[in-house]
Amino acid sequence: MFVEEQAIEIMLAQQQALVRISREAMQAVGFSPIPEPETIALGEEQHIMGKDEYGRRLHVWLNHEGKLGVKTEG
Repeated sequence: MFVEEQAIEIMLAQQQALVRISREAMQAVGFSPIPEPETIALGEEQHIMGKDEYGRRLHVWLNHEGKLGVKTEG
C-alpha cells in the first residue's frame, strides 16, 4: 500500500508541475492567467484560463485520465 501511495503522490506532483509550467508558458506568449486554484485535481476537468491582449482565451486542463489539454478560443 505504501508504494502505491508514493506512486500516486509522484504522479500528482508531476501533474501539478505541468500545470505550473503551463501557467508560465501562458504568460510567456502574452496570456494573463485568470485567478483560480494553483493546481488541477486529477479526475476533474478543471481549467486554468487566461486572456491575451486580443481577447483570445486560453484553456489548460486535466481530464479524468490525467491527460493535459490546451486550446485557444477567439
